[in-house]
Amino acid sequence: MNTSSLPDNPDRDTIIADREAEIYRLAEQVRLLKALRFQAQSEKSRPHGHEVQYSLFNEAEMVADEAEEDDDKETQVGAHTRKKPGRRPISPDYPRVEVVHDIPEDEKVCGCGCELTRIGEDVS
Repeated sequence: MNTSSLPDNPDRDTIIADREAEIYRLAEQVRLLKALRFQAQSEKSRPHGHEVQYSLFNEAEMVADEAEEDDDKETQVGAHTRKKPGRRPISPDYPRVEVVHDIPEDEKVCGCGCELTRIGEDVS
């Protein structure tokens, strides 16, 4: 630190000590803020000293804690089967109509003389 700019009086040591204390305090704040910013985070984090309203948002955890205390009784849950995923089949009562879109016979032959083949069909 450059002490030449300070006045020549007995308070100079006090001013230097105050500035060093302020620098230390600010460096400590930066360290704390970095630690809070880059620490491992979890949904189960606990509130810090000044976060009074934290308990407003953890109602489910409070209820779960109370439920664990009252968990003396055991409840039986019956087995069940799941439904198959996918569409249900269409009822046979609905009429089925088959529509075939075809090209004329002369267009089924390639320019080189090879016969063209059906490449696919869509059914709906």
